[in-house]
Amino acid sequence: MKNAIELEPFKFNRQVRKDMRDEFGLSDRDRAIGCVGRFAYQKNQGFLLRVMKKLHRRSPGYKLVLVGDGADLDLCREYVKENNLESAVIFTGYRTDVNRLMMAFDSLAMPSHFEELGIALIEAQAAGLMCYASNAVPKEAKVTENIEFLPLQEENWMEKLSRKIEIARESMTGQVADAGYDIYRQIKKIEEGYKGGIIDLVTIIIPVYNTATYLDDCLSSIVAQTYSKIEILLINDGSTDNSGDICKNWAEKDNRIKYISKENEGLGPTRNYGVSIASGEYVMFVDSDDWVDETFVEKMYKNIVAEDADVAECNFYRIAMKSGMKSITNCNTVMGRNFTREERLQLGNVSTCKMIIRKSAYVAQPHIPSEDVASYAAVIVKAERIACVNESLYNYRKGRSGSISTLSRNVFEYPRAIKYAIDNFPKQDMQKEYVEAFRQYILRWISRLMVPGTHQISLLQYEWLRNTYDELMCKSYLPYHRGKVLLWGGYNLTRIVQKTVLLEDPYLRFNFSSLAALMHENERGSACPKHKNPYRQLMIHREKRHYIFYLLEQMKIGYIVIDFMEERHDLIELDGNIYTLSDALLESDFPVVAGRVISRQSEECRRLWEAACLDFIEILRKYFKPGQVILCKNLLAERHGDIYHSVEYENISEIREINSVLYGYYEFFRNNFEGIQFIDLTDDELYITDDKYEYGCYPWHLNELVNKKIGESIKMQ
Repeated sequence: MKNAIELEPFKFNRQVRKDMRDEFGLSDRDRAIGCVGRFAYQKNQGFLLRVMKKLHRRSPGYKLVLVGDGADLDLCREYVKENNLESAVIFTGYRTDVNRLMMAFDSLAMPSHFEELGIALIEAQAAGLMCYASNAVPKEAKVTENIEFLPLQEENWMEKLSRKIEIARESMTGQVADAGYDIYRQIKKIEEGYKGGIIDLVTIIIPVYNTATYLDDCLSSIVAQTYSKIEILLINDGSTDNSGDICKNWAEKDNRIKYISKENEGLGPTRNYGVSIASGEYVMFVDSDDWVDETFVEKMYKNIVAEDADVAECNFYRIAMKSGMKSITNCNTVMGRNFTREERLQLGNVSTCKMIIRKSAYVAQPHIPSEDVASYAAVIVKAERIACVNESLYNYRKGRSGSISTLSRNVFEYPRAIKYAIDNFPKQDMQKEYVEAFRQYILRWISRLMVPGTHQISLLQYEWLRNTYDELMCKSYLPYHRGKVLLWGGYNLTRIVQKTVLLEDPYLRFNFSSLAALMHENERGSACPKHKNPYRQLMIHREKRHYIFYLLEQMKIGYIVIDFMEERHDLIELDGNIYTLSDALLESDFPVVAGRVISRQSEECRRLWEAACLDFIEILRKYFKPGQVILCKNLLAERHGDIYHSVEYENISEIREINSVLYGYYEFFRNNFEGIQFIDLTDDELYITDDKYEYGCYPWHLNELVNKKIGESIKMQ
């Protein structure tokens, strides 16, 4: 059920208002602005204090009442004292009578950096208060018309908080109840659902196509679920192997399994058909070559019912079929706190299989490769509420031989998925905040869907593909900058550029390379090291063959974005050639033991790099004006953790030694290339590695919150 509350204590009472205002010395003329929550970065009380400082200059009648305690309380008290605001700010400490305090307020402010819902806003609306919340607060908190969402701009908040708005406060609890936040109505709704017998039935839909090798593993995990009230729809989508026979055998052994055989239509239409015949109120999807944790259904179902949500998502494991490596895909959180709805679009994973969906909230999927990309955004925006299960309950086999997702021809079909997503995004929900989030969703997935094309198709075919995406974006309603952007630097740079208005084209990436290796005149005829991973092989080849110069000559590049994160690696010399001793090179067949390592901290490396940098700058001057060159000062993170807690890396001394070298590189480049755009957020308090980062907790990875800030800085420039 929703985060419902007992509404009666919040019904406006004039006598209680008088008593509480008397307790805190508030006169009838004073305008009391309330803020409820622990003192922490999340709640952002410091922002309100800065606003209050300006309001107090306008009139001493404005009073800020801060309710709660926490780690940042002393800092806030110190700010109040330093700015002589003691008469304007009231600290109540921890209180158990928040409902009575709200009677004394004239408005409620919530300038949070993030919120999962903001239950204090629900309570405040029930108390008949005008509420002001930051744009980071989920819009589900709007249950009456007495709330506005604002950007975190002090002048804007000062203007809004100074307005006097008359509200019939006594009548607001009824509106909040009608919006579904009355605890007693919600309990009754759940009880009626259980009496009907359908609410506790979950339908699991399993499309099957030529997966005989894996079917037994999949179905064994399904029938062993700890939650037994399940309907299993096993739908054979025209398999040509013995998958059908295996399905029939399982259907004979377990009466919860319904076996259906039909002609081949594809994954999307098969899922749609399953939903159309499902008996349960909630549906789940499992691909027939995967398997699930035995608590998968139980935990997902309990969560979606408890939250009265339309959708719930869990994390999942990815198992690489070639290497056997197992990694976690985090689908719900960033830096230790749950995604907002916008962040699900900007950062989330699109897989349908890690979701439980209320049947009425399901969005039909097309018969297109990458059908999840095509439909996910519409599901997220249409859902009234989204719940999180922060456990990995699903096991996904990645790179399975024979999987449709591995076919090279799909790269030419992916634009159809992007077009479907754009055409079917709910237009009535295109508020400003969703336009921005959806634009980032589309550009991110275009970039990801283009990656196979960098090594599976010809350059001519790739140009056609890129032009197709470019045309789709130009015809859409989404903000978009058509200029091609070339990236030189670490992988993190791709995440940053994906948060701008530029299309991050994977063909224009250069990773795992140093300027010293790039600019060195290698011996002709020497073989290029071989790597099993096609993308890393491409990067090694590009460094060896100086491919960046070919692209600069052949393509009209609008911008180049540079960082020196890959300069953390040593160099290695072999047979007169210089290579970057990167992860990619170490994993290849390169004979490291036969080469001479040049330490990154050595004087020789410094001379090589500076000479190479000057040559590189001269080449860039031929193709770019200074304003088209964007230098992002990215250093190794010294700390890792989340927004609540972080610690230094164990090898902090080594990190600082490398950062000292990188710092010198950035200064050298800037001093020798005047007029370029320079981005530096290394002093940001969130410049740390996310402990749960998808590709590992390493100092060369940052986190998506600070990546977004850097991307926004690029966008502004």
